[in-house]
Amino acid sequence: MNKNIDFAEEWVIQLNAELESEKDITNATILENRIKTLKWLVKKAKRIKPMDDALAFYGEEDNYDWDIDDPYVSVKPSKTMQDNGDLARQARGLK
Repeated sequence: MNKNIDFAEEWVIQLNAELESEKDITNATILENRIKTLKWLVKKAKRIKPMDDALAFYGEEDNYDWDIDDPYVSVKPSKTMQDNGDLARQARGLK
């Protein structure tokens, strides 16, 4: 996905260069709309990776397994309990 994001960011730069030299107002408006749309898509695409990682983490059944350090003394909480929702909050931009 990073290659696609990089490509889209390069495309925005190229479109901005075209926009600077564009004399026709209709073409300029079309270019401006393409630039705005690409910037919006890049912003959204950059948010997908952390959210996908969080979904994968919480979806992995092994992350809910508890470990016993010593049967008479302590229990080690699962990875999801240790995370306490931090990964999800980071993915949503809340932390």
